[in-house]
Amino acid sequence: LHTVDLVKAADGGYERLLSRNTRQQIRRAMRLYEDVFPASSLSYCVARDEDQAVAFLSDLQRLHQAYWTARGKPGAFANPLFTAFHMRLVRDALSRRHVEIARISSGKGAIGYLYQFRHKGHVYSYQSGFHYERDNRLKPGLVSHRLAIEHSLSAGDAVYDFLGGDDRYKRSLATHGGRLFWLTLQKRRLSFSLERGLRAAKRLLWRQPRQHPEGNG
Repeated sequence: LHTVDLVKAADGGYERLLSRNTRQQIRRAMRLYEDVFPASSLSYCVARDEDQAVAFLSDLQRLHQAYWTARGKPGAFANPLFTAFHMRLVRDALSRRHVEIARISSGKGAIGYLYQFRHKGHVYSYQSGFHYERDNRLKPGLVSHRLAIEHSLSAGDAVYDFLGGDDRYKRSLATHGGRLFWLTLQKRRLSFSLERGLRAAKRLLWRQPRQHPEGNG
C-alpha cells in the first residue's frame, strides 16, 4: 500500500517529501506539456454534475481499455456489468461527494482522468485512464496524480491513497508505504485445490514486467 500523508505535506509543501529524481521528472513533464502545447496551462477539473461525471468516466474507460488491450490484457472495464455498476454508482454517490471524477487537461485536450472515492478526508485513487504521447518524457500519470494531490491538499484532506499494487509511480509519489496481506481459509476439497492452482498461475502472469513505467490503474 502506498499513500501520501497530506497533513505532513501541508506543512512545508508536498514536493519536499519526494526524491530529487521524482521532483525533476514531474517538473520536466509539466514544462514539456506547456512547451508542446503553447499558450496553455495544465488544469484539474472535477466533474460538477452527474452528466459531466458520466462523460468523464466514459472517456476514462476508453483510455483505460485502449492501454490494457494493446498489451493483451482485458482491462478493468472489459465486463459490461462492471461498467454498468460504476456508471450507476457515480450517479448515486456524486451528490454526496463520496465519488470524484476529474479530467486533467493541457491546451491540446485531456491528458488523463482519475476516478476516486472520498470518505472523511481519505481520498482513494481507484481507476485511471491516460493519453500517452510518443515522447515518453510527457508523463500523464505522474502529472495527473501530482495535480490530484495538490487538489486534495487544498481541500484539506488528510490522506491520498493509491490503494493496492506496487507500481513504480505509486512508490515515487507516495510518502508512506506498507504491505497488504490476503488471507483465504478453505476446506480441503479438490475444487478448491484446482482454484488455488489457477490463481497462482494468474499471479505469475501478472508479475510479468509492464512495458510502461507509469501504469494505468
